[in-house]
Amino acid sequence: MEKNKNEMESVPRSREDDYSDEAIETRRRWIKEKTGVELKHMAAHSVTGKDVEGNIENFIGVVQVPVGLAGPLKVNGEHADGVFYIPLATTEGALVASYSRGMRAITESGGAEARLFSDHTQVTPMFVFRRTGEAAEFLDWVDANYDRIKEVAESTTRHGKLLKIDKYLIGRRAALRMYYYTGDAMGLNMITNASDRAARFIEEQVKPESVLFPSSMGTDKKSAAINMVTGRGKRVSVDVVLPEEVVEKRLHTTPRAMAQGFLTTVVGNAQAGTLTQSMHPANGLTALLMATGQDVAYVPDSVATITTMELTEEGGLYVSLYMPCLILGTVGGGVSLGGFREALEIMDCYGAGKARKFAEIAAAAVLGGEISTHAATITGEFSQAHNRLGRNRPRE
Repeated sequence: MEKNKNEMESVPRSREDDYSDEAIETRRRWIKEKTGVELKHMAAHSVTGKDVEGNIENFIGVVQVPVGLAGPLKVNGEHADGVFYIPLATTEGALVASYSRGMRAITESGGAEARLFSDHTQVTPMFVFRRTGEAAEFLDWVDANYDRIKEVAESTTRHGKLLKIDKYLIGRRAALRMYYYTGDAMGLNMITNASDRAARFIEEQVKPESVLFPSSMGTDKKSAAINMVTGRGKRVSVDVVLPEEVVEKRLHTTPRAMAQGFLTTVVGNAQAGTLTQSMHPANGLTALLMATGQDVAYVPDSVATITTMELTEEGGLYVSLYMPCLILGTVGGGVSLGGFREALEIMDCYGAGKARKFAEIAAAAVLGGEISTHAATITGEFSQAHNRLGRNRPRE
């Protein structure tokens, strides 16, 4: 079927300066001609075309997401120590209120203890040989030439450091899972560039049949069991003990009911075969990462989590959250743009030296959401809260 000529036209671009005001306005006029839609909201923004160069192509404007403030959240961490207020970008009514409730319960219980105990990100090139024997010999070569590979990889970056290489033999295919420290940047572009250079160096030296990079074993932007074991990004554990009186006052239930209900949640997760053994970590984490200019496509990696709830001998409720794959940064990417920077600054998490602090705060914030959401399911308030706070009907 022959397409309409208008449907085949490419989006206008400027070869001279595609981020100039003129180029941006040309695209806005063009889409209005094609669709009749005037971008009066998208065109109202505080960043310029020059600001977003390197972050987006064919720029036409900004879609604004409402931001609410949750808290107070007390964190007792190695890197984050104090009371924080958490910006959350969302259109889901009840989310900010729920997270605020959980954070207040944490704060009134003395705060959440947070510990970050590994910090590395991986990518994985795969090399294909004729037979298993050749692939096995290659892995021996990698061991013997690790220092050379490290030098080549690190020649592409001032901040990235190759920490180690895990090796996997899969028939005639050999996978190299390359672990990097990326400083305060999320760092995936950094280490992808470094590993690509290393893979080309290896290819020149050993002459495999083919090289695939990036490969699916890198698990980029997917939840994966291997990351639960090895960690990917910031690996954080956070916990709190909620006294009985706080549970009753703030959550309208009891520690025993919370613990018993959580066991049912575990059974349900087991039956469904979920990788994430938690309630709704994606809710608050997505809202926080969106508010702070992160690449939210890494939420599937980051929400591979384990929540626990147990009765204490004193009759309180122990709650923990394990986040082995938390991928975020406080420099690079989009974090310096307009409101994203302001959101990080609210938590004193913008810039160099702040990524580990941000990771501990993020984990504690998600813990608050786990506590409040689980309580709402126990008491039957989950649906009621969404009906009361989350029913924004369409407006003309």
